[in-house]
Amino acid sequence: MLARPRRGGAFRHDGESAAILAIAQKRHNHNLTEICRHLEDIGALRDDVDARLATRTITYYYGIDGLLRTRDIFGWSLERSDQWLLAHASAAVLRSASSL
Repeated sequence: MLARPRRGGAFRHDGESAAILAIAQKRHNHNLTEICRHLEDIGALRDDVDARLATRTITYYYGIDGLLRTRDIFGWSLERSDQWLLAHASAAVLRSASSL
C-alpha cells in the first residue's frame, strides 16, 4: 500500500518513523555514554575532557547527519568523510598515544 500524504505533505508513517528513530537515538546515546565512561575510567580521555564532554563531542562529529554533512559540504566520499570525522573526533577527546 502506498503512503498517502497528509496536510502539509507529511506522510502517515512519519509518526512511526520518528518513534523508531527516537528509540535508536536513545540506545545510541546510552551506549556512547557507557563507552565514554569506560574511556574515562581507563584514563584514555584528554585531561580537559570528561565522559560527558566526550559524549557530546563525539555526538557533534558523528551526529545523525555528520557523515552526510561532511559529504555535502566538502564533496567527499562517505569513506573520506568517515576518515576525517574519526581523526578529528579522536583528537578532540582522546589522550595522545605519547601521553599514555
